[in-house]
Amino acid sequence: PSPKRKVYATKDVENAWLDGFWRRGVPCLSYASSSVFMTLAQKYVVVQAPEVKSIFLFFQNAAALLMFIPSSLGWLSRFHIQPYQFWNSTLALEVLPLGVTYSIMLWTSNVALSLLTVPMVSVLKNLGPIAITLVESYTDNAPLSSEVLASMLMLMLGRYLSAQM
Repeated sequence: PSPKRKVYATKDVENAWLDGFWRRGVPCLSYASSSVFMTLAQKYVVVQAPEVKSIFLFFQNAAALLMFIPSSLGWLSRFHIQPYQFWNSTLALEVLPLGVTYSIMLWTSNVALSLLTVPMVSVLKNLGPIAITLVESYTDNAPLSSEVLASMLMLMLGRYLSAQM
């Protein structure tokens, strides 16, 4: 191949890497940083203003109500958010357990953040996906690979070590 073709091939590889980074890396980093920011903000509110712990529930409900208008007008269809009725008793009863368990989770996370450090709360948060992986492996009768087990062990060990520092 000519030297000119090598330059184009290298640029194609660089462009593919950049495209992959923008499509996959940036959203993952954004999600991770927003998760960290939300945990730190929640810790700040719980410690500095314990009387406003319920503000998180208020924001969740306000956001859901604010989503009603653009959803009902079809503005969110490009994000695959379908329009919904303002009140549907059957649907409300179906999602009631989800709302109740979410509220309990939010309240218990506030209590945990008021008692523990943020890294220790992260250790506890990591127990959820690990438990789900173990239960799913058991119910599907599919053994976990040594790589998955090592990954779960390193995840917990890393969080535990960060909680000790």
